[in-house]
Amino acid sequence: QPHAKKKPQITTAQTSAASTQHQHQHTQKSASSPTTTSFQRRPTFDYESYKRKHGDPRTVPSTTKIRNRTPNQLPSTPTTNTNSMVPTKTTKKAPTTASNFSAGTTPWVVKFLSERPKDALLAIPREFLADGFNLVQLPPIIERIGGSNDPSFPVYKAALRLILNLDHHDDHDDDHSSSNIDPAVQRAAEALYAMVHARYIISPRGLDSVRRVLIRDHNTFGKCPHPSCQGMPLLPYGSKSNEMTNHKAQRYCCNCGNLWEWWDSNIDGCAWGPSFCHLFLLTYGKRDLEGGGG
Repeated sequence: QPHAKKKPQITTAQTSAASTQHQHQHTQKSASSPTTTSFQRRPTFDYESYKRKHGDPRTVPSTTKIRNRTPNQLPSTPTTNTNSMVPTKTTKKAPTTASNFSAGTTPWVVKFLSERPKDALLAIPREFLADGFNLVQLPPIIERIGGSNDPSFPVYKAALRLILNLDHHDDHDDDHSSSNIDPAVQRAAEALYAMVHARYIISPRGLDSVRRVLIRDHNTFGKCPHPSCQGMPLLPYGSKSNEMTNHKAQRYCCNCGNLWEWWDSNIDGCAWGPSFCHLFLLTYGKRDLEGGGG
C-alpha cells in the first residue's frame, strides 16, 4: 500500500498567532476607512481673490451716494379724507369761568336757573337732555305730574320740546315767558329738568362740574353751623330722584354727618337725589371741601 500523506498539524501557538494577525488586519482596515461622522475642514477664505473679483467690501465705491430720505422726499401716497363730507366749524375754546358754566345748554334752562340762584343747579348740556338713555322711565312720571294719563305722553313730549327749544329758533325770543306756555307743560318741564339733573350730577361729567363749582366758591351750598365743624362746606342732598316729594333740597355735612334744612331752596329735593353726596366723596374725598373751612 502506498504511504498515506499526512495532514499538517496546526499547533496551539500557530492558531493564536493567526488570530492575532487577523484582528490586527481588521483594525487597520477599520481605521483606514472614513466614517460618516468625520468632520472635514472648510476651505479658508481667499480675501485677495474675492477683492479682485468683487472689489474691496470695506470701501464704498465713489459712484454710490448714500443719503437720508427726509419725509418730504418720500413718495406721496393718495389718501382719502373720511371727514370730507362732514362740515367742520372752527371755534375757540373759551376758558372755564363763572359766566360760561351754562354754555352749551338751551335758553329755557338759562332762564330756569336764573330764577333759582340759591339752589346752584348745574346747566345740563343739551346733548345730555336729548339723549333718550338719560330719560328712561321718566315719561309716565312726568305725564302724571302734568295731569294727564295719556299713554302717548303728550305733556311729556311738549315739556321736552320746551326744554330743548325745538319750537323756538330764535334764542332771544320772548315766547319763553311763562305767560305764553301752558302751566301744565311748564310744571312738567320743571319736574323733568329736576329729575334729569339728579342723573346728570352723578355722571363723571356732572361730578367734575360740581367739583369745579366748589373750587371756585367753597360756600356755594352753605357752611355747616355746628361749632366743631368750623364752617365745613355743605353738599346738597335730596330724598328721592325719580319722584316729586314736595320737600326742599337739604344740605349734608361730611364732617358731622348731619342733614340741615336749606330754607332758601326753591327746588324739589329730587333735583339732587340721595346718592350724590356719597359718590362725590368717594370720587374726590374731602380735599375740595376742607380748604373752605373756617
